[in-house]
Amino acid sequence: MKGFAFAQVLSSAAPSAAALKALAAAAASASASAPSSAAAAAGGWREQGRRHAAQQLLALESSYARALAFGVRRFLEPLAGRRDVLSPTDHQTLFQNIQEVRALLSKFTDNT
Repeated sequence: MKGFAFAQVLSSAAPSAAALKALAAAAASASASAPSSAAAAAGGWREQGRRHAAQQLLALESSYARALAFGVRRFLEPLAGRRDVLSPTDHQTLFQNIQEVRALLSKFTDNT
């Protein structure tokens, strides 16, 4: 299951929330185990690399969610009422799916 979740995260442009949560759970459980032989040690290094990749992916998504939330607060909301700066059509074109992206990101992170 651990390898499947990791492979799904790496092979998918938009991994599912379940895949990311499974990967985070696998990383947490793997940190408690210690390799007992040379083969297990090699597997341990691979597992450590996977754990690191999963943590980096989750950190990146969290950072992106924070930046997106800032953009919404700083630009989308203030410009919505400023017809002298941006027409409603241009506003819709510029920010067309940002709320959908935020909703998707909120499934992966605690930041919205």
